[in-house]
Amino acid sequence: MKKYLELIKINVKTQLIWRTDAFFSMIGVCAKMLFAYLLWGIIFEGKETVAGFSYSMMISYYVLNSFFSSMDMSGSISYEMDDKIRNGSFSKYMIIPVLPQAYFLCQTIGKALFYVVFTFTASFIWIFIFKFDFIITANALHVVSAFTLLLLGYLFMQQFHYYLGLLTFKFKNIFLFLMIKDNIFSLISGAVIPLVLLPHEVISVFKFLPFYYISYLPTMILLGRNSEEVPQAFITMLLWILVLAVVNPASYKYYRTKFEGAGI
Repeated sequence: MKKYLELIKINVKTQLIWRTDAFFSMIGVCAKMLFAYLLWGIIFEGKETVAGFSYSMMISYYVLNSFFSSMDMSGSISYEMDDKIRNGSFSKYMIIPVLPQAYFLCQTIGKALFYVVFTFTASFIWIFIFKFDFIITANALHVVSAFTLLLLGYLFMQQFHYYLGLLTFKFKNIFLFLMIKDNIFSLISGAVIPLVLLPHEVISVFKFLPFYYISYLPTMILLGRNSEEVPQAFITMLLWILVLAVVNPASYKYYRTKFEGAGI
């Protein structure tokens, strides 16, 4: 356990070298919320509610969803693994005294701990400047449920991106998989629009996929909605995490025998 804590500390310190990246990440979060503020201001003109959302609730949704989405640092895992496997330098992850997946998990935790300060600051400043009524539930159980789902969601995304990275052992280029993943995730996670605006049949299908529970449902729960979906959410996420907990080690064990450490 101590060596994993050290890995997390090292990755936190590493981010201090790239402070400019954190600054632009904060700008990106603000830009996304500003876009939502302007767009939904036009849509809500002359209306009290849209799909059961008041204007303040809609903007609160985008603030929370943007914050939660920005805290998922696992996307870099696939790209880093792709680069290391293709140039032949993945060997170092095979000889260090930690499991490769555990190493990347510590890496994403270290990044998230650093970025949380900047993204939280960006969200707070944005709320202060525009002075709208920020809405969040006062139900402690719902708050705990939402943040537990977030942790499960981040764990799943780390496993998922690790598996996509492993595909580099088999495929010359995994960027198609990553592009498809990004597009699907943007839609199902509610980053583009709240899923409540979509047809009920479409949402019913999304509920079988883990992406629905990663940032969208926790955001809705914190807004005081969809709390009845919590039991299904925990069962679904735990099943997907369990599946990848079996698939990833098996895939790594199989694919590593094909790695020559010479690059492509």
